[in-house]
Formats: sequence, structure tokens, C-alpha cells
Amino acid sequence: MREKHRRFLHERDRLEHERIRLLMSSILRPDDNCVDVGASSGDVLREIVRRAPRGRHIAYEPVPSASAALAAEFPTVQVRRSAVADFTGSAPFYHVVDEPPLSSLRPLPYHAGHHVERIRVDVEDLDGSLPDGFVPRLIKIDAEGAELQILTGAMGTITRHRPVVVFEYIRDGSAPFNSTAAQVFDLLTRRAGLLLFDVFDGGPYDLQTLTRTVHARRLQNFVAYPPGLGDPAATSGSAPPGKRPCGVFSQ
Repeated sequence: MREKHRRFLHERDRLEHERIRLLMSSILRPDDNCVDVGASSGDVLREIVRRAPRGRHIAYEPVPSASAALAAEFPTVQVRRSAVADFTGSAPFYHVVDEPPLSSLRPLPYHAGHHVERIRVDVEDLDGSLPDGFVPRLIKIDAEGAELQILTGAMGTITRHRPVVVFEYIRDGSAPFNSTAAQVFDLLTRRAGLLLFDVFDGGPYDLQTLTRTVHARRLQNFVAYPPGLGDPAATSGSAPPGKRPCGVFSQ
């Protein structure tokens, strides 16, 4: 049973990231600007640079070794060695040495069994740290639980420029931050006026559907976009909004 669950998680992650790449191919223009929060090893940033080679891109990655590697690989990207939240300053950071993408501003339940070191990192908020005149087309967030804080610190940018927001939201990661799906839903839909889908075109989500999806742990990546844009994933030949292309996630 454990091996079956492990295979399910691996396949889910593979398919979700494939859909994120597909979504970026449908919405990014060559001169679009993007923000990558939690750039890690650069998988998403690599696609951003490929799809928008003339844009200005800013990547945030607090793990020193990962940040240095990103700066070396992406010389045209402004790589900032900092975490992102709803404040500016510094904070403890829990670096998962043997699996860096799991690192977080809080110790998380799934850190158990890993080699975790506590370091101190700089912290920035997007509203205060993005350059004057910078208009993002896409904001991607993968921060192991800090999504609510990041969105709170980016509300000015999101409401003013209305970018597409791609974000991961996991129940086990959000709980240590006292974050709920209802709070995320309120920020993105009621305050920012965006529509919320999952990366498989499911939606637009209401609060009940989002809460149920997060609670069941069946999906962990979502996309919020302005109503005038239409559903980005649907423009690339996939199923229409509200229709999932396959039943992969019915265990």
C-alpha cells in the first residue's frame, strides 16, 4: 500500500508539473516579466526563460547553494537569496539538506526522517521588493506552506497588475503557518478578483471545492487568473474548464 501511494504521488507531481509547463506555453509572450518564488533547482524558471526570453525575471531562493547555482545558470535573471513572506527582515529557515525543495520557514511534518539544518535567511515581501515599474505577467509560488503569507505581501502587486498566479498549496505544509484554504480563496477571489482553477482545468473553484480538494490531498497546484484572460490551460487544446482530462487522481 505504501509503495502504491508513493507511485501515486510521483505520478501526480509529474503530471502537475507537465501541466504547469503547458500553461506557461499558452500564456507567456516573449517579452513578459515573471516572478519565481521558491525557484529551487530552476525547473520552472528554465521554462520561463525559454518562453519569455526578452522579459525581466526575478527569482527568490533562500537556500544559499541553490541560489548560487541559479545565478550561475541564469545570468539574465535577477536571483535574490531570500525567502518571501508578508514582512521584511530575517527569519529562521529549515533547510532540508537531503531534499532542498522541502525546505521552509517553518518545521513541517514531512521533514521527519530528513536531515534538516536551521539557518537564518533574509525575508522580503513582493510589494516592497519588486522594482518600480515592474509588471509581472506570471507569479509562481512554491514555498512549502508560506503561500498565504506570500500572497498577503503581494496583494498590491496582484490587484494592480492582475498577473496569473500559479501556486502550490498543501494541507500538511500550510497548517504550521496557521493558513487555511479559506484564507487563500478570500485573497485571490474576493480581494484580487481572480478565478481559481487547478492545473488540470478543474474549476472555477468555489470555497467548498477548494477545501475538499486540499483536504483530500489529491492535487497541490492551482492557478488563479483574471476573468478577462480566459482559462490559460484550456487555450492549449486541453479539456474545457470544469472537465478534467483523465481520472488520474481517483485512487
